[in-house]
Amino acid sequence: MKTVKQKKNFRSAFRNFLTIACVMVIGVLSQSCGASASGTDDQDAASQKVWQSTIDDSIQGIAEQELRKLCTDAEPVWATAVVMDVATGDIKALANLERVDSLDASKGYIEKHNYAISCNETSSVMNVISMLVALEDSIVVDVNERITTGSSWAYSSAYPISDAHAYPDLSVTEVISRSSNIGIAKIITAAYGDNPQAFGERLMGLGMTVDSLGAGVMVDKPVMRFTGNENADRILLSRMSYGYGMAVAPIHILAVYNAIANGGQLVTPRLETNGKVGRAKRICSEANAQKLREMMHAVISDVHGTGKSLRNPDVEIAGKTGTAYVAVDGKYTMDKRHSFCGFFPYDNPRYSCIVVCESAKYGATGNCGKVFLGIAKGLCANATLNN
Repeated sequence: MKTVKQKKNFRSAFRNFLTIACVMVIGVLSQSCGASASGTDDQDAASQKVWQSTIDDSIQGIAEQELRKLCTDAEPVWATAVVMDVATGDIKALANLERVDSLDASKGYIEKHNYAISCNETSSVMNVISMLVALEDSIVVDVNERITTGSSWAYSSAYPISDAHAYPDLSVTEVISRSSNIGIAKIITAAYGDNPQAFGERLMGLGMTVDSLGAGVMVDKPVMRFTGNENADRILLSRMSYGYGMAVAPIHILAVYNAIANGGQLVTPRLETNGKVGRAKRICSEANAQKLREMMHAVISDVHGTGKSLRNPDVEIAGKTGTAYVAVDGKYTMDKRHSFCGFFPYDNPRYSCIVVCESAKYGATGNCGKVFLGIAKGLCANATLNN
């Protein structure tokens, strides 16, 4: 017999499935009406394509359960989680919760807005994507190379960049595992300082152009704030390298991380399938994807890694933490947007996942990382990872 909690999870998962199914039915009916007005019955039947949702109600239930735990414990204004199949790009779970009253968490949470497809400044989960560009463009060759970091670095007459966790110098791998904004900014500006917009073009070419998940679900377009002013664009470049000065959706970030997990092939995220794998293109070499996977694993395995508290005996994960101050009307507040994006199991990636929340009580690892780990352990416990 199912427990009350299991029944609630199933009902919630089934509701998400019905929402997606309704969108697909509307699309089918529109195609059908259009065909029958001017075509034969055979043409009408051919136009009625049968689509299958990629959502897995079991995985959806786990994701929603972990997100609700976060809302109860950390009281974010909103939170989102997406789980994707590494090989196919199939979205297995997509959960969103936000406060009924934005100022009062005690009034509960509802599913209202799809934050997974909404653009915001991304935080230092962007560091991994910037490092992908650095490896592919041979800006970085040796991952053990040391980079002088320190606690502060001024660039192009702008306010100095700082690191929350300051070290005199770091290896390239440690720039990721210890989340050094200074380190990644130094790497990217050294190569793109004379042509900042070229870096933006590189990012878009990696998969930031995903504009639809199918089933009628459209994704917001990324925003990059280049002005054409040389100094201003150089400053923007340094900030973009670690996730500020540009707005992309969580699904854009997840698509690139998913490509790293599967060996460098970008597969289009999707909510509906006709049995075929989505469009795929190579965005980095297998060798560089392996280096990035090792860096993301070091986030967890490094004794000073920002995700070290997520080490556990049940499932080995790899990922990247992210923290960004929230801007309101062009000015940064003290509120923070936290993220954790990665994949699991580390040695044989099956699923990629991103979790994002805003204005929660704890840090990126303590809220988003905890949800990520809970999802990974949940899939391990119900044997999904072994099927």
